[in-house]
Amino acid sequence: MNKNKTVWDIVNLETNKTGNTEAINTLKIDGNTISDRQEIANAFNKYFLTVAENINMKQNAPCSHNLDNTTPIQFLTQSFKHPFPNMNLKSVSTKEIEKIIKSLKPKNSTGYDGISTKLIKVSFSFISSPLTHICNKSLSSGIFPDCMKYAVVKPLLKKGDK
Repeated sequence: MNKNKTVWDIVNLETNKTGNTEAINTLKIDGNTISDRQEIANAFNKYFLTVAENINMKQNAPCSHNLDNTTPIQFLTQSFKHPFPNMNLKSVSTKEIEKIIKSLKPKNSTGYDGISTKLIKVSFSFISSPLTHICNKSLSSGIFPDCMKYAVVKPLLKKGDK
């Protein structure tokens, strides 16, 4: 079984994600019911923008159960209601990083970092070793670089009336 799939199965189980993708026609927030789709989208956007901020505030709170002294795996273990199998994250090799880079579609569009996949593919022989080091350091420390936590979220219409 694919280890990544197992990890996501656990995450989805714990977050009660059932794969249900029904449209949300109304949303109740603080006793107020919203039915305008734009207002619903704005409410979700506002919520998701504050999630990381709220987590950071809880971690820095005086009664945060000493989160600074726990490892990321200990933090996850304490966060879930049901125990889950131990995760052993293995370090990645330069060959694996090169294989991933080669599998990317060569596009000119960029992410938050401003680097296109086309540029990554062209320079893979120069960057695969440093990328391997960064990935392994992140896996071993349990720390994901802050600058890589940014994302551009764009809602895409899959079907139905705009």
